[in-house]
Amino acid sequence: MLHDWGVIAAAFGYIGFLFLVASHGDRLSPTQRGRASALIYPLSLAIYCTSWTFFGSVGFASRTSVDFSRSMSARS
Repeated sequence: MLHDWGVIAAAFGYIGFLFLVASHGDRLSPTQRGRASALIYPLSLAIYCTSWTFFGSVGFASRTSVDFSRSMSARS
């Protein structure tokens, strides 16, 4: 089982990594951005899918309330 501080540290690490990638992409010249898009596109797609998964779980939890926590504890 993950500790709360581990999840928080992982989330901040992930956000920090995404910030560094975006910052690096902003500093590139227009000719270099074409090559960098091979990395930036999959990362943006991963963020998009992650956000939909998060919001889907939140929506499911808001509809089912306590049943959500029971179904999540049954999976572990």
